[in-house]
Amino acid sequence: MALWIDNEEPTHLMRREWAQEAWDAAAEDSKRKEKAVVDLADRLKEWVEDNNPLAGEASMYADLIGAAFSEIDYYEIAEGWIGELI
Repeated sequence: MALWIDNEEPTHLMRREWAQEAWDAAAEDSKRKEKAVVDLADRLKEWVEDNNPLAGEASMYADLIGAAFSEIDYYEIAEGWIGELI
């Protein structure tokens, strides 16, 4: 999923902006990196779920997409993106 996001300029720019926002928002936290990663991972997961064209449908395809999405390690992706900033 991270590859797909980085492959398109609009989503690549979006994720860079989100990473910076998460990093900036966690500036006062004693565990800044951890907080930024968790917040970014949550935001990414919400975005993926909100943009799932099959959400709410009952079909074999919706189940397969849902199963694939459940395998995404949002934390790992966010950790890499935050790591690029620091």
